Amino acid sequence: MTNTTFNNKSVIENNKNRVQFLIFFVIFIYLIICAIQPVTTDFMHLYNSGKEIVETKNLIYYNNDFVLSGYKVVIQQWLYDIFLYLFAQIGYIGTVIFIFIQEVFLFYSYYKLCRELKCSEIESLVVCLFGLLMFYSYLNLRPQMITIILLTWSIIFIERSNNTNNTKWLYLLPLLTWVEVNVHSTCVLFHIAILLPYMVPFIRKFNVKIKQSNLFIVTLLDIIFMFINPYGIKAITCVFATYNDLTWVGELRTHHILLYSLIFLMSIIGLYKFKCLTNVNLYLSMGMFIVFFKSYRNVMFLSLAMVYSYAMIFYNAKIESMICLILNKLMYNVILVLCSILLLINFCMSYDYFENNSNIVDSLMDVNIGCSKPAIDYIKQNEADFKDVKVLTDFDIGAYFIYNDIHKIYMQGKAEVYAKGVNEVENVLVEYRNIFFGRVEKEEFENFLNKYNFDYVCLEYDYSFIRYLQESEEWVLILNNDFCQLYKRIK
Repeated sequence: MTNTTFNNKSVIENNKNRVQFLIFFVIFIYLIICAIQPVTTDFMHLYNSGKEIVETKNLIYYNNDFVLSGYKVVIQQWLYDIFLYLFAQIGYIGTVIFIFIQEVFLFYSYYKLCRELKCSEIESLVVCLFGLLMFYSYLNLRPQMITIILLTWSIIFIERSNNTNNTKWLYLLPLLTWVEVNVHSTCVLFHIAILLPYMVPFIRKFNVKIKQSNLFIVTLLDIIFMFINPYGIKAITCVFATYNDLTWVGELRTHHILLYSLIFLMSIIGLYKFKCLTNVNLYLSMGMFIVFFKSYRNVMFLSLAMVYSYAMIFYNAKIESMICLILNKLMYNVILVLCSILLLINFCMSYDYFENNSNIVDSLMDVNIGCSKPAIDYIKQNEADFKDVKVLTDFDIGAYFIYNDIHKIYMQGKAEVYAKGVNEVENVLVEYRNIFFGRVEKEEFENFLNKYNFDYVCLEYDYSFIRYLQESEEWVLILNNDFCQLYKRIK
């Protein structure tokens, strides 16, 4: 027994550096693969806003891209848009670099959190890989990564203050909140929520040594710093203005609920089994799971909560020894080769994007968006003042028209600007939902088209709108492809 134990210890010590390098290598390859994926359709409206701010050297307070004027706007991620636009000037390679930089910061933030929770280097790397895999859907050109980075550092500073009895770390939190409200304001309230698990006692184990008065002061400072943004209270509340009007958007529904329920349940069981269930990890896990349950896009918050919980589980379970024993030399080499092959395959699949570097939208994840390009080309070729042509566009393709300098469109995937609480005129989202997804009579279609005085209509096939346009003598079919149809008003 003694010899076996001694041999195991020798194997573990010999394998530590190799295993540490292997996990780091896997994470590095994974982040590169995520960075070179096609960009999402959200890229266009983020890019458009950043371009307008940079070119005009002014922030945007009115929706200059809507068919009617006088509609106010909140660009809730205005600072992020500027950086995205600047990186995109390099082309597709610029967007890859922009994503990869954020991914590296996210990985480093998760790693520092695990180390703050006393995990070893190997345990920390394993937890980071797990957390990043959960975050897969949002490792792209969206500000969600910045949000999680800032929230992770908030937790790090709280934990550091708790571990060292030094309250100075707490007073860095308002600065993180200030950055958040200017980078991704719809998530700024999570900087208040992240403090709650440290403020509410739990009957089993309350392990927070920070004075509640200090946490209360920091909360007040967080609230004050929220208002240091160009849009004031609207930047904070615009998320509520659209909450009930976007149920038809796919990412706002819950996906893979069974898988993530299992991950959540295993974390609670693990925390209980290894006697590390505390008020913080319990409330954090439960709160973030409830948030995720409401919407799949909130998987980023669940990822953060699970990193916190599994870091505590792995530390108390001492899994480093088990990992070092499992990952022998053969497995080490196999994983290295497989990861290298995966990276090579992804580079080959993305070769066209790198070769045609200047045309970023050729790498759009939604290839159907590109089917509206012939409609855009037709308008630009046949209209002298195409920038002011009024086009009825769908939620998914509107920003693509703006990206191509056709600015008077009806709808794009930037929902907050269409809520009455933001634009102060009317709830365009409700109108859009009723017209496109409701049972509408012919007269309502006519009133809608006349209200905005559209020159063109570019829509997908599966809308009842298409049937009305086909029967109308006022509209003529100009273009027709597998994705959409373009109609022009002739009277």
